[in-house]
Amino acid sequence: MILFWFGMVIRDARPSDFEQLVALNNPEANWVGIEEPKHFQYCLDNGALFKVSEEDGRINGFLTVMDENSKYTESRYFNWFMENEAAPFLYVDRIIVAPWAREKGLATQLYESMIEAAGEKPILCEVAIEPLNDISTKFHSNMGFEQVGVIDSADGGKCSLKKLVLKG
Repeated sequence: MILFWFGMVIRDARPSDFEQLVALNNPEANWVGIEEPKHFQYCLDNGALFKVSEEDGRINGFLTVMDENSKYTESRYFNWFMENEAAPFLYVDRIIVAPWAREKGLATQLYESMIEAAGEKPILCEVAIEPLNDISTKFHSNMGFEQVGVIDSADGGKCSLKKLVLKG
């Protein structure tokens, strides 16, 4: 599905996007880790949803989502949800919005595309709380996510594990 929004197109990701996705992802490594194109190929091949936002050929945001059928064992957060939440569910691997595209509602639009696809499946994610990712914490709170657990992150911090329950 392609969604047009204020001159931006939200569409499914494709391999030709990977170079731009790495360029958007890696400056946010404090929150999401450094990735190579092979990670995005994995998300494309194994994920439940992989959306990009594009304007004039330039990607300004993206969202990768797994589900209970994804073989995403390298993620301690995904593994926690597999052990503690009932399937089916959607799990947000990452959402990135470029600095030049922030404060325009793009993250909300990307999440809305996921919520539309989710049906009644709950949506799960993690948000850094030590150190605090204040922007993400506020965003997820405003979207209606509630904390269901806390876990140590790989870098010695802590993450809040969150859940959004959808009502068909």
